[in-house]
Amino acid sequence: ELLRWDPARYGGIQNLTLPKELFWKPEITLANRESNKEANIYDSAFTPAFVDNDGLVTMVPAGYFQSKCSIDTTFYPLDQHVCYFDFFCSNHDISEVVLESPLTTIEYDTFTENNEWTIKATDISIELQRKPTVLKFVSSMSSSITVQRRPAFGVVNTYAGVMLLTVL
Repeated sequence: ELLRWDPARYGGIQNLTLPKELFWKPEITLANRESNKEANIYDSAFTPAFVDNDGLVTMVPAGYFQSKCSIDTTFYPLDQHVCYFDFFCSNHDISEVVLESPLTTIEYDTFTENNEWTIKATDISIELQRKPTVLKFVSSMSSSITVQRRPAFGVVNTYAGVMLLTVL
């Protein structure tokens, strides 16, 4: 109610961008992080809050997260891997906080292609989970990225090197 206003009374302004520090934020963490270091998604210096005149507040946290991925190189250089990023709200149950995403896939427009890997698929799913450390159901969001090794990279870098050493 305090964040609602009539745009006609304020020069047609329909939305504002405000600093994240002005708002309460639930603790959302990356569950399968690479290290034991706390991985709060709001650690980024630039996470503005967008406020619409109807009171809707949207935060789009940006950050750099490192997650653990299981790798199976049985079919090298034709291997493919799925990496998961599991976010959950650790200090509030589903009666207080529910994670939502307007997207069903990860946007990677700013991703820079490299010579070794190509992204084959991405996915985002929202789930309700009972965490072992808490006796309540919590909201969680799982994102996955499926990457496939470019076969030419493996062949050139591994087998060509071995053949060259054999000839010498």
